[in-house]
Amino acid sequence: MLAYFNKRKAEKLHEQAMGLSDEGREDEALALYYKALALDELRANTHYNIGLIYKYQGVWDKSFDHNMRAQELKPKLEAAIWNLGIAATALGRWKDARDAWIKYGVKMEPGESAPEMDFGLSVVRLFKPDGGGETVWVRRIDPARARIINVPLPDSGYRYHDLVLHDGAPNGSRIVDGQEYNVFDVLDLFSPSDYSTYSVSVLAESEEDVDALDEMAEENGLIVEDWSANYRNLCKACSEGRVDDNHEHDQDLESADWNPERALGIAAQKEDELSRLLERWASGRREVTGVECTLSAERH
Repeated sequence: MLAYFNKRKAEKLHEQAMGLSDEGREDEALALYYKALALDELRANTHYNIGLIYKYQGVWDKSFDHNMRAQELKPKLEAAIWNLGIAATALGRWKDARDAWIKYGVKMEPGESAPEMDFGLSVVRLFKPDGGGETVWVRRIDPARARIINVPLPDSGYRYHDLVLHDGAPNGSRIVDGQEYNVFDVLDLFSPSDYSTYSVSVLAESEEDVDALDEMAEENGLIVEDWSANYRNLCKACSEGRVDDNHEHDQDLESADWNPERALGIAAQKEDELSRLLERWASGRREVTGVECTLSAERH
């Protein structure tokens, strides 16, 4: 009889904790979840919810433990298996990560090493300190890690070739050339790159001038991003869903008229390599009007 009442009380505490979590009161929610487990330790959903909170807080050891327990108690709880894989990846527990992905249904071999695969192109959202989020292209190397292949804006705190840990549930999509790509939220920086971000202002009379700089940079291992053309502010609904091209935004892509004043982001490993590139490029109608290292690799 006591066990029955404990289970009932644990269920009520679980429901109250869910309400607190919905309000963003995660620490209070955790306290109630733990009280629920003290009464009924076999609650798989409570372990999962605790692991979920710790995932978003970046407390990876506790997220791992609770997701592991949740899937032990409920072996077909797919969300717990996936989050176990993310937590194991964050901790570098590669055998556990591989085992989780395989159990979920991902095709890979078991082993002790970090997966290095090709999961194709996708998009991730980089959360900024001000609460905003920039989306950039990545190439995924396993179910939870991806390498940035754009040059993000410096206020994102991320750089070209950073390896990021991302969530598993898509939060929006982007359609390019008729193909839809999922948007995944970044959870953490997994491994920093050795590229710094330089904000470069130039005068370029045509798009071909910027293309020429891009080609010259690629030949020398540098990456150019035309922020003037590629950056677009979206409302929350479009950012976290599908972009509605009929929906006006505060700052859309540039107008059809070419503006010779370009704001570029350039990723370079060495400043002297960037200087040589810009010296080669600048001639006649092309001019470099400003160069600043706005996110150094040393900051990581």
